[in-house]
Amino acid sequence: MHTGCLELVLLRCVANDKSPHLLYANVSRVKSASINMPALTAIVDKTVSGDKNILLYYNTSTAKLVYIVKSGTEEDDSASDIKTAGNDDYGYILNPSQMGGLNWKGTNYVTALTTPVADMDHAPDEYRVCTLLPQYKELTTTTRDNQAVAMCTDGETCWAYYMRAQSKGSRTRSLNEINLVTGASKQCVGTTDAWIDCSIAAWYDTEQKQVFVIYEGSGLVEYDTVRQQIAFLPGTGNMMRNTPLALSYYNNTVYLYYSGRNGGDVQRVVKTGTTWGPAATVTGSVPLAQDCQLTVVPANGFNHLFYVSRDMSQDTADAGPSSPSYFTHIRDPLN
Repeated sequence: MHTGCLELVLLRCVANDKSPHLLYANVSRVKSASINMPALTAIVDKTVSGDKNILLYYNTSTAKLVYIVKSGTEEDDSASDIKTAGNDDYGYILNPSQMGGLNWKGTNYVTALTTPVADMDHAPDEYRVCTLLPQYKELTTTTRDNQAVAMCTDGETCWAYYMRAQSKGSRTRSLNEINLVTGASKQCVGTTDAWIDCSIAAWYDTEQKQVFVIYEGSGLVEYDTVRQQIAFLPGTGNMMRNTPLALSYYNNTVYLYYSGRNGGDVQRVVKTGTTWGPAATVTGSVPLAQDCQLTVVPANGFNHLFYVSRDMSQDTADAGPSSPSYFTHIRDPLN
């Protein structure tokens, strides 16, 4: 956790507008016990044999991108130095928000929503959708009532997905796709059902050879990018509103994670073939902190989930993200 005499922070307005606003805060001293509710994305470190290490990227309390190393095995996490990722050409990462990340052709990619430093004294109408890694590049912009970006790849092409309002103040939102190879973008679907600031998850189905996207409407919705059809996910009516979403695709099986309404424990639904199974509570999970992202990556027989717990102890909060227990790490066995 960053401490300092002066800090620029991103805060969520809690009045009638739920969108994250960038505010200037003259902080005389930031207490180490304060807890940042970060955007997260986990990527297996392919430079280390055996998928032993996971790189957990997150935005700091000063809205910068850093990472720490987590265990990709059954071994407990060790204390890890916080390392800066990339440079700060991107300005400031929205907080709260959702980042996307993956390894594509041997290189780690991280996408996020940002705003320029020049906008620090007011809330801009639009935010930038951009890559932070391997280098900063603005891809497009989105309206400020959307704060999530997701990524997926088929190995050759890589896509990013995000929501935006059709027009200022409009209830109609569109799911949009950006091709990171060609730079081309397109609207996938327009809907009045998409929830404000909803999370997004996406995957490339290697059997059906197409992308599917999950987002939150009146329930959790699966969008078929080829047939351009939506279908509600059965059995997920127990979700918490504005739930974070995390998705893992392994051996032709989809694992979707979200926060449950009763108690906030992590829930899991599994899709095999074209069929979704029932929701189940992830063993050992604890409630997520408000506005924290949930992220997952498969390695060594487990889906490794990371998030900030709602019930973090004061000692852990004081120790900061370099503490092995600051980010809750749940290992959910792969089927």
